[in-house]
Amino acid sequence: MPGQRLRRIFIASFIVLSGLVLLPYVALSNEEFRWQRFAGVYGEEAEVSCNYEQGKAGSFFTCVALNFPTNAAITISVQTWQGLWQVIGTGTTNDTGAFSFIIQTDEDLIDGAYSMKVATNPSAEITLMIESSAPLREKESNGPVYFIPASVSGGEIFLPLISR
Repeated sequence: MPGQRLRRIFIASFIVLSGLVLLPYVALSNEEFRWQRFAGVYGEEAEVSCNYEQGKAGSFFTCVALNFPTNAAITISVQTWQGLWQVIGTGTTNDTGAFSFIIQTDEDLIDGAYSMKVATNPSAEITLMIESSAPLREKESNGPVYFIPASVSGGEIFLPLISR
């Protein structure tokens, strides 16, 4: 058993010395520590934005995805009323990690919030609002067009009635 005792001493020493390496950082305030220098390894966070946040069913939304890996294959998905993601298109980012595209909504889409995801690794999401009182958004630019069908909306939701 002397080998096992030596192994335990080595492991305990390693743990103690590992903690001692971090000792200079313990007394530093958040400003002095400058944690941002360690966070920089991840790069900028991926994002997606559209020219409008809301529109009437049948509208077009011009969207831009930024800070994705360069020349990467991406998928554009919309969340269905069941909570599943339905792929509505694919594309490839350019040399700067950006991708522009147009979303066309079905004229029969039910009013509500529609989550859309642009994914590779990493991914980014945006929510588009479809409202019958909002203006109909016309197509304002050129680029690949992806269609959100009416089948992603609606369906029946069973809410049980509980009474005493």
